[in-house]
Amino acid sequence: MAWWGKRYSPIGLDIGSCQIKMAQLQRHGQQWAVHHVAVAMLLSPAEASPAVSPQEVSQCLSSMRTAGAFVGTRVISALPC
Repeated sequence: MAWWGKRYSPIGLDIGSCQIKMAQLQRHGQQWAVHHVAVAMLLSPAEASPAVSPQEVSQCLSSMRTAGAFVGTRVISALPC
């Protein structure tokens, strides 16, 4: 089923080298508005040369998801080539 027919959009996810960002929209009639946004720092830019472990990213995502007011479990993310 298409997500645009629902009240809430999938959660937008951006995993960068220093931070993770999540955002979700909510439908109000024919308009969309920001429902919830969360940002978590992984490393400061000066510390970004050593790679962050997948376990650290997973733990951060899990805590952001449960601490936030996000609705649903669908996620949209863009990954670099």
